[in-house]
This record gives sequence, C-alpha cells and structure tokens, in this order.
Amino acid sequence: MVARLSLSPVRVSVIIPTHNEAQAIGRVLADLPADLVTEVLVVDSNSTDGTTEIAETMGARVVRELGPFRAARADVLRQLALEEATYGWAVEMILKGALAGYRIVEVPVSYYPRVGQSKISGTLRGTVGAAWFILSRIVGYYFGHRKA
Repeated sequence: MVARLSLSPVRVSVIIPTHNEAQAIGRVLADLPADLVTEVLVVDSNSTDGTTEIAETMGARVVRELGPFRAARADVLRQLALEEATYGWAVEMILKGALAGYRIVEVPVSYYPRVGQSKISGTLRGTVGAAWFILSRIVGYYFGHRKA
C-alpha cells in the first residue's frame, strides 16, 4: 500500500499600506504573483488621489487605517502588545520581538523607484518627527531592558 502525501498550497495574504499612492498602486498590485497570493488587503491612510478606487478596481480589499511595510505572524503581534501608534511603532515591534527571542529576517521584495515625494523623508517635519520617535524608542528600550 502506498500512502499519498497531500501538501496544502501556501496561502499568502498581502497587506499594502498606502497614502496617496495612485501613481504606484496599480503597478504594485499587478506585480503580485497570482499563484501564491490568496488575498490582497490595501490599508489606506486617508488617500485623496484615487488610490483606494484603483485598488478596489484591481480586486484588493481596502481598509481605511495603518503604517509602513512590515510582516509578522498574527499571534506574534498579539504577544508583543505594541503601544506606539506613530513613527516609532516599527522600531518597537523589532525591539520587542528581538527581546522576546523571535527570529527577525529581511525578505527581498520587488521595488520600484518612489513615485512622488515621501510623506516622512520628503518633509522637515516628517524627518524630525520620525527621528525623534525612533531614537526615543531605542533609548527607552535600551535603558528599560538594562534595568530588567
């Protein structure tokens, strides 16, 4: 008797944060590998340029919220109990994950040159705000971890 091993295909959900990315979202969505991606969720931050309409037309589910590109297992995110809601949340996620012993890796993705101007690095306010929040999180966790 021969036992047949049935492997389930990998299910991948793609989450794309956006804010006024109408010039780029179509190219990004079109470049996703249809044979691997089972769901596309565009998390939009109040775009006013038609980003959400383009995403919906291309079959993505749109939610109006969130932040920059990061990926983590849902159970890990819940365990990390993230508190930061502005620029420093990504640093908080990496710091808490590293301190909790989670594996952190960089995964290569296709990248197109930026269309338009960055909302953070393209403005003095965004640059200073991001730098302040990121550095204050790192310093806070450094001294907090040393005490513990």
